[in-house]
Amino acid sequence: MDELRRGRGVGLGGVVGHHLGFADVDRAPLAQAGFGGGFGPFAQAQDVQPQPGELSQGLARAAEHERIIGLKDSGGNLVKLGALKNLAPPGFQLLAGSASFLLPALTMGAVGGIMALANIAPGPCLKVYHDLRAGHLAEARATQLELIPLNLAVTSQWGVPALKAAMDHLGLYGGPARRPLLPISEVVREKLLVLLAPI
Repeated sequence: MDELRRGRGVGLGGVVGHHLGFADVDRAPLAQAGFGGGFGPFAQAQDVQPQPGELSQGLARAAEHERIIGLKDSGGNLVKLGALKNLAPPGFQLLAGSASFLLPALTMGAVGGIMALANIAPGPCLKVYHDLRAGHLAEARATQLELIPLNLAVTSQWGVPALKAAMDHLGLYGGPARRPLLPISEVVREKLLVLLAPI
């Protein structure tokens, strides 16, 4: 699965086919989890670009499926997100896959987000959404900027173990991270608690 998400040795057709296979057997509507971290084989190497029409063909194939109702992008590439918005059929929903770029994604046409940070800071994530929808861009921007350090801490910096520790600290159930991930150290925990204090 990791190889598939990273797009190594798998063309766009293979990635789209993989997601279509899930949609064929699942009865619930699906928001496709991107073509990998920013659209599969094109996300990891910046010098590799899709052939003309390839991205639109992949999106069109996925969007035609009756149970694929949207796409979550975790790559954060706003140019590609904008291109997808332009290619998407009416009603096809785009979602931000990280709170680090929630506001920019919303301004590019995303309808919301599926974000790790929402597990521990749903209020501020909703504030960004509601402030933007109400036309309060300055407030949305200020909240967005406040979210970035904590989001980075529980994603790319310290990862899932930090997210789980934060959930435990807030009285939710995070539980232990599955191996090979290890618990965060006490030094990291202290830094995490400082970031969590304003929540």
